[in-house]
Amino acid sequence: MPVINPIPSIYSDFRPIKNVYCDTSANNSSSKIFINRPSITQKEFWDTGTTLATTLTGLGGSALAYFSSNPKVTNPEFKKLSALENSLKKDFQQKLSKVEAVFDRLYSVFLDPITLEKTYGQKCLFPNCIMIESKESSVNRYLINWIKEKTACNYETVDIFKDDIVNQLEKAEEIFKKNRTRTLLHVPNLEDSINPALSKPHIIATMKDIMSWCATDYHSTLIFSTKDSSKLDYIAIQPHRVTIITPEFDSAFIGSMESTKNNLDKLSKELKTILKNTPRKTFAVLSFIVFGAVGSILYKNIKEKIMKGDKNASYF
Repeated sequence: MPVINPIPSIYSDFRPIKNVYCDTSANNSSSKIFINRPSITQKEFWDTGTTLATTLTGLGGSALAYFSSNPKVTNPEFKKLSALENSLKKDFQQKLSKVEAVFDRLYSVFLDPITLEKTYGQKCLFPNCIMIESKESSVNRYLINWIKEKTACNYETVDIFKDDIVNQLEKAEEIFKKNRTRTLLHVPNLEDSINPALSKPHIIATMKDIMSWCATDYHSTLIFSTKDSSKLDYIAIQPHRVTIITPEFDSAFIGSMESTKNNLDKLSKELKTILKNTPRKTFAVLSFIVFGAVGSILYKNIKEKIMKGDKNASYF
């Protein structure tokens, strides 16, 4: 058989395609070409293995550097502060759950309807008045200020004995006609105006009238507080006029909760500072580079030995 020169190949240095034989004998009606293809070479085996080993070693080294530099593992101070933070979080959540019961009530009766009406145009029922009842004035102020900060409506304060409340309500209605924004009207001394011991019957009657229709006729809600609702005119604070919110916590509880929250914020900043000052990503990147460089050197070493025909080639 005539022999055709070997076919060039990208593997010609390590795995040349073996001789190609062409059968052109007379006994054959058609020419046949036979190509003897060898199995995978040592070079290809080490090419794949070395690349894979180098990559995995680099990734493993960078991961090890990243996690071993975790301050949660290596920094005793971080561990201590983290444990304290978890304890304070648990304490704060327990306290907050007690306050959230009141917050949820305020959301359901006033804040959520405000959002639904203004944002989505839904028709909602609004309380004519909201009364916060606590034996401590500081708690009453705390909740009134809270709802003031949370609400998306207009907020005004009026003195029932010095200002014309009807005039104020008319202004509130004008605001609603312009931009469909309701008004929350804080009346600090409203409780005095419906206290039979402090106000005359005709004043109480007038206030009961106003408290009956301010939400529908003037798109406004009056908010006030009292230490003892038993002193107020019983008819004046009926459910169709007044929604009563009764918090089950005192000022000391609020102070304790705010103190816990401040301590949590402080701890959180300290922990973030520790994390920021721990160059974990830098360690990981440097580690990957180092392992990659070592892998590259080893790869070059083994490749050169294979090219020289060293059957016992190894990394070292």
